[in-house]
Amino acid sequence: MRVTIQGAIPYPPNADSVPIRTLAQDLRALGEGLFDAGSKIGATASTASSVWTGIAAQAFGEHLAKRSERLTKAADTIQAAVPILQTFAAAIDGTQTAYT
Repeated sequence: MRVTIQGAIPYPPNADSVPIRTLAQDLRALGEGLFDAGSKIGATASTASSVWTGIAAQAFGEHLAKRSERLTKAADTIQAAVPILQTFAAAIDGTQTAYT
């Protein structure tokens, strides 16, 4: 993923990048937590499918596998926002420096 900033960004001289940096950190932690949860659910699905048998066990395993996939996808999407927010915060800092 690439983020490009072109031209001057008109921020007020009192712009603060701290909330954006905090949001990026929180999103990173959330993404890591979702990825971890997805991995654990995937492991539970694998364990269940190796221990249980029958149609209900198969349906349960498929349900958990889909849930794991959704969590992993959500984690990836959230994690993708982090570098964009960090770049935006850096642009604010750079513009603040230009004002002073």
